[in-house]
Amino acid sequence: MLEIEQELAVGKANKVLRKLKRIDASQLQGANNQLYAFLYYVSYMLENEQENASSWESKVTPVDLEKAKVIINNQ
Repeated sequence: MLEIEQELAVGKANKVLRKLKRIDASQLQGANNQLYAFLYYVSYMLENEQENASSWESKVTPVDLEKAKVIINNQ
């Protein structure tokens, strides 16, 4: 998951979305669920897919939403 997060940081949102779709979400636990939601949210926002991003926004913590804003504004 951290490798995927690094790819997102360098602006490879499309690649991140492909990798996330391969992950079995039912196998994730704890903090990985939050990271999973965060990665989906930011990736969709970077791809200008507001509708998809809004479905993930409720699963992202307020702190991660602030972090997402920084990433999105720097891209």
